[in-house]
Parts: sequence; structure tokens; C-alpha cells
Amino acid sequence: KFHVDAETTVPVQMMHQYESLKVYYDTDLTSKVLCLDYNDSFSMFLALPVNHRGQTIKDLEKAISRQHIE
Repeated sequence: KFHVDAETTVPVQMMHQYESLKVYYDTDLTSKVLCLDYNDSFSMFLALPVNHRGQTIKDLEKAISRQHIE
């Protein structure tokens, strides 16, 4: 069930995976990073700041660089 608001839920199909995931904590960015591999060619990285000293997603967007991804 997906919770639309405090009173409304709707059934939705969700993706799921039963394998171990690659999770990393980046100390420079104070963020958690999840790597989702797709085939042998591509990967998707998802990063969320750990709310450390009020850090927001905007702060992460300003701080992240190509070197962090490489």
C-alpha cells in the first residue's frame, strides 16, 4: 500500500529485489550512497545526505562532483 496522505492509501505494484545491495557512506559528503547495477554496462547511484548539522539535498547538490562519482 502507498500512503497518499494521512487518510488515503492505494494499492500499487512496487519493484523488489532479494539480493544484497551495495551501500556506501561517503564521509566527504556526509551522505549514504546506494549503487544499483544494471546489466554489466550501467549503474545508478542514489545519494541521500545524512541530516548532519542541518545538511539538505541542496547542500549535497552543491558539494558533489565528478570525482565523487568516479
